[in-house]
Amino acid sequence: MAEWDIPNWTTMIVEIIVAGFAVGISIFFYKREKKERVRSDKLTKKIEDLLLEQKEIRRERREYLKINFRYYSQILLSVLSNIGTETLQLDSPVELIDIHKKHFEDLLRDFTDLMNHGERSKLEELVFALEDMRINILNKKSFNTSVGVVKQYVSELTEMLPVD
Repeated sequence: MAEWDIPNWTTMIVEIIVAGFAVGISIFFYKREKKERVRSDKLTKKIEDLLLEQKEIRRERREYLKINFRYYSQILLSVLSNIGTETLQLDSPVELIDIHKKHFEDLLRDFTDLMNHGERSKLEELVFALEDMRINILNKKSFNTSVGVVKQYVSELTEMLPVD
């Protein structure tokens, strides 16, 4: 029996050393994975915060779109109501129409990503109707029909873009 004691002790010591290495490696990988998980959780939280911030910015930009549309459309309707009256005698209202057309084109360009297809197409139709009105004025044709169309588009867009 004494002959087997030394190899058994040697084997047992080697097994203990190997088990120690295995435990050490396991602890190393556990701590490393824990650090990665903490880093991943922090990154996930930052991404969630950025998404919430982006959502808030989009909401604020949409509100800005609505307010600007309301402002421009009210001025436009006032101008259209007063063209040809004593309060607004113009030799050519083309310049005013050009200014308002540009405002709506700017809204279309700057806020296209915030509008749905219906809003975008109505705003494009409004810009087209203003251009049509401009052409009728330049050609000295009646633009009463154009005024009615513009008012209709403004009314429809006002319903689509209510100010909260």
